Amino acid sequence: MTRHIPPHDAPPAGGSATAGSSPGRPFALMLIGCGGMGRRYVAGLTRLAASGHPGLGPDDVRFSCLVDRTPERAHALADDVATATGRRPSVAASIQEARALGHVDGAVVASSTIAHADTCLELAAAGIAMLVEKPLTTDVARGREVVAAARATGTVLAVAENVRREPVNRWARAVLASGRLGRPRFVLDQVFTGADAIQLTPWRHRAESGGLLLDVAVHNADVLEYLLGPVETVLGGTTRLDEPVRRRSSTMTVASAEFYDRFTPELPETVEADADDVLAALLAFRSGAIGQWVQHQAAHGLRRAERTIWCARGSLEMPPDRSGLTPRVIVDGDRVHDLDLAGLADPPGGRPWALTPLEAALWGDSRTTVSIGDFSRIDGTLIAIELGDFIDAVRTGGAPEVDGVTGLRAMSVVEAVTLAGRRGGAVALPDATRASA
Repeated sequence: MTRHIPPHDAPPAGGSATAGSSPGRPFALMLIGCGGMGRRYVAGLTRLAASGHPGLGPDDVRFSCLVDRTPERAHALADDVATATGRRPSVAASIQEARALGHVDGAVVASSTIAHADTCLELAAAGIAMLVEKPLTTDVARGREVVAAARATGTVLAVAENVRREPVNRWARAVLASGRLGRPRFVLDQVFTGADAIQLTPWRHRAESGGLLLDVAVHNADVLEYLLGPVETVLGGTTRLDEPVRRRSSTMTVASAEFYDRFTPELPETVEADADDVLAALLAFRSGAIGQWVQHQAAHGLRRAERTIWCARGSLEMPPDRSGLTPRVIVDGDRVHDLDLAGLADPPGGRPWALTPLEAALWGDSRTTVSIGDFSRIDGTLIAIELGDFIDAVRTGGAPEVDGVTGLRAMSVVEAVTLAGRRGGAVALPDATRASA
């Protein structure tokens, strides 16, 4: 699998104390959290098992135990796993109980963000490798504690940033590296959506859980740094709360809502929100590029999502995340034909650009520039890639593509915008990205 070197010369979170499954025994995954995100991981593992990639088939990797404090949720998801794979995992109410039921090679943390830190610290103490849903924790300070604990115990810590793994973002990074568009100068990244609807779960609107912006904006922050390198300074920015009362809606504005429909009857009619839902910022990248970033999760009316990069010789217009649409590139005033997009990423005089073997197997094309399928298929494929990378890191003792330090980077960018709004001035990122206390 592709390896990512953490920015700021930070060391990776460390190897794993659990060096993978024993020969002849499947890699045993513990899934912590059986809500909507847990359902998405079941879909992702099902996609991974069907990829045909060596060592990742249904007899090689499986969910061995599901953990949730609500037994009904765990048993319902265990039934789904049994339907999808023919094998029903055990069910437990705690990590300790799950460990007593059998060996665990790694854990997927898909619970609400407010529980992440304590869960990760317990897993690190037990030497269990972990793939944690983004954001890593509710704030950077607690995230540093988790990264330090994983490093101290030599435990693999991966953060589930999946948008960067879309073919269009793999391709765009290679295009920018090729130099064919010239040096990147400006990026516009903006999302307008949400209105006053409850976004999947009530906890996303509570500051104690990290809040809506941290939950969704870390994706954008991670992709921006993946494509353009580290954000050096938030030159100015602000966050605010536009919708203090969120309402249960029959038409959810989030594309992943289908995975949460089972829990819709449990939603209250209204939620009192105290977490900001609007972010606007001006960013300065270490490379010299600057960017305008808007994350408006309370926008009524027109919805919009765009990410466009202007370079010295042209522009690169990205489609909305997980949309499966085609990017648009203009070089020296001429639009590049869709059939020529892949070649644009080929390094001059080097080996032609291609996805990794696992990603190529999952998408069905090693040089595709679009995510293939509807949202469910795209989402499941991205999670399959995350799982494959995590399992590879545990088995080999290597570093996952998105380790704890990289996960902290994205959180730090979001927190820096909030801090810039409070201070009324620029905020430099290095002060907020040290991986240990």
